[in-house]
This record gives sequence, structure tokens and C-alpha cells, in this order.
Amino acid sequence: MASKPETRFQKKIHKHLNASIHKEKMANQYRGGTPDVWYSGNYGDLWVEYKWISKPALKARIYVHKLLSGLQAKWLRERYSEGRNVAVILGTPVGAWVYEGGDWEGHHAPTRNTIERAGLTPVHIAEYIQTIVYQGE
Repeated sequence: MASKPETRFQKKIHKHLNASIHKEKMANQYRGGTPDVWYSGNYGDLWVEYKWISKPALKARIYVHKLLSGLQAKWLRERYSEGRNVAVILGTPVGAWVYEGGDWEGHHAPTRNTIERAGLTPVHIAEYIQTIVYQGE
């Protein structure tokens, strides 16, 4: 069975992470709203909800909160208010975008052109995750 684009995007990121970073897929049919992956390292942890858009509109802003379920939004909001590191990472064929903390609630809504100009690749996303959870030697 072929994997979904969102899963392939995650795998591309994961292959660039330091091997000592713990990553755990959080999918559970009995527990709704928990983000896709929990990352933990010697410096901290990060909860990430991944989203994928195959064909982002050319000029329209991308409001990622519209892609979240009500339970996902509630979970992220509550954990962020507790001081936890949370993010929504959007992947597209032209690049990626990281919505940190509460940014996913609509405050920062890039366009396809903004994402393309930022040039964030899976390597950049892996580096971002590492800055949150891991302090290397």
C-alpha cells in the first residue's frame, strides 16, 4: 500500500534528524486531537501536527487552522497554554512552512509564493526540530 504524501513528507524530515532524537507517531483511534508526532531530546520536546496541501492556490493565503479538526485545535491550544512546544508543519510541493506556538490559529497565513520564497526543505524542518529538542556536542 502506497503511503500518503503527508507520511512521505514526515519520512523525508525524519531521515535528517539526529539519531538520538526520540520520535513517536501518536496516532490512536481511541484518542482524538493528539498531534501526529512527539519529538523528545536532551533539551526538550515538541509536539507536531503535520498537514499537506498538494496544490496550494497561487495567491490565496493558507490558513492552516482550517485544516485542523476541532479536537486538534483544542489539544494544541491547551498544550501551548501550558507552556509546551507545539507546531503545525505544512508541507507543499513548493516548500514547507512552520507555524510555531499559536501562529497556526490564523495570525500568520502565508501564500504559495511566500512558502516558495522561504525555501524550507525537509532538511530545514529537521534542523528546526533539532533546535527545539536537542543540544549537540
